[in-house]
Amino acid sequence: MRPRPVEVGEEVHLVGCPYDEATCKQNVYAGKITARNGHRFRYDIDPPVDLHGFSGAPVVDRSGHVVGLITLWFQPRMAGEKFLEAGGEDAAAIYRSVERQR
Repeated sequence: MRPRPVEVGEEVHLVGCPYDEATCKQNVYAGKITARNGHRFRYDIDPPVDLHGFSGAPVVDRSGHVVGLITLWFQPRMAGEKFLEAGGEDAAAIYRSVERQR
């Protein structure tokens, strides 16, 4: 878990499987942070994906540190049923609490 929030322009990766891929182990989707709002962030996704089933999936930085969890707190851009962007909640917002419990 990373103690500092992601920044606009930073590369991230979403890890998870959509409901429609029943035999999926894990997929990794590239993204780029496009906006921040308090302890939340938005990012573009490439390739576009159906995000149903991704709730709570990890978002990691280029080094593999968890920077957040996927959430959709806004109306994302779509291409049909596929999401072109998603949102996340910063792991940094709870980092100190988690570290104190260790």
